[in-house]
Amino acid sequence: MKKINFCILLFVLVSCSTGTKKGGSSLNYLNGEHYKADVHSGVLPYSVSKVRKSTLISGKIYYIKDDFKYPLRLTKVLLMKNNSLVASLSSDNYGEFSLKERLSDGNYQLKIESEKFAGSKNITLKGFKVADVFLEATYKK
Repeated sequence: MKKINFCILLFVLVSCSTGTKKGGSSLNYLNGEHYKADVHSGVLPYSVSKVRKSTLISGKIYYIKDDFKYPLRLTKVLLMKNNSLVASLSSDNYGEFSLKERLSDGNYQLKIESEKFAGSKNITLKGFKVADVFLEATYKK
């Protein structure tokens, strides 16, 4: 029985490690970042399932005055997709923001929501990390 379970586990691991992937060897794909394995008791004591990763979006909001960049502190930022709100977040005291959510690939828009400032930036998500997004604000007139 142990020999059969080992053969089934080996078959599952080999079948999960084949196919098309973005970069890296096929064995690196099983490092826990994309798949996880659990041990259960019963007929088939091993299971392999795909892990859903969260996407990280991070950056900084600033406005320019007299050729200097000033951070926009504690300002609300909206993440929009097709004119629909996906998530909202706020910048910190340094104007920095970060969002970690399960998001699908595609085109999004980061939009500043403020009474005094306006600004937006289009971003494209491909993969799990979008960093160093610089969102420039302008005074509303």
